[in-house]
Amino acid sequence: MVGEWRKYDWMTAPEPDLIDQPYFHDLGYCFPAVPVIQTASTPDNPQNSVFAGYTLFQDAWGKPVGTVCMYLGLAWLFHNFHLVAIHGTRYTDNHLTARFTKKFGFKECGRIEHYMQREVGKPLVGAVVSTLTRTDFIALTRQVLSNVAEESTDGRVE
Repeated sequence: MVGEWRKYDWMTAPEPDLIDQPYFHDLGYCFPAVPVIQTASTPDNPQNSVFAGYTLFQDAWGKPVGTVCMYLGLAWLFHNFHLVAIHGTRYTDNHLTARFTKKFGFKECGRIEHYMQREVGKPLVGAVVSTLTRTDFIALTRQVLSNVAEESTDGRVE
């Protein structure tokens, strides 16, 4: 589960005593979609890979917090399962997922025709397979954090 810490206010507190108390607000989740492909992997020498999925809830759509949650979820997957790569599939016409996952370094590997079911009883549809390597994710994350550090030192707010 990914999300953010919030404080209860008079509208959200389940009990009056909880007003101004922190709680974790779920904004989405990520998960291995199949068992992790395991090798002789260690934290210092990650060699595993997995097909993974994600969901962001509506109150994170198109907001910076959704991007932060995705970075945190991907970092958790890489770390927790000692992954060298994360793979994903999407419908060929799911351009929103294509654009969103590309921001994190996923690269399209190819298409598989007649692979995913969109509707029960209907023909299978095509899919696009993408991969994010640990090396690419680390490099991109360092660049993003470097940009944030520069912005915080020069006074700009974006």
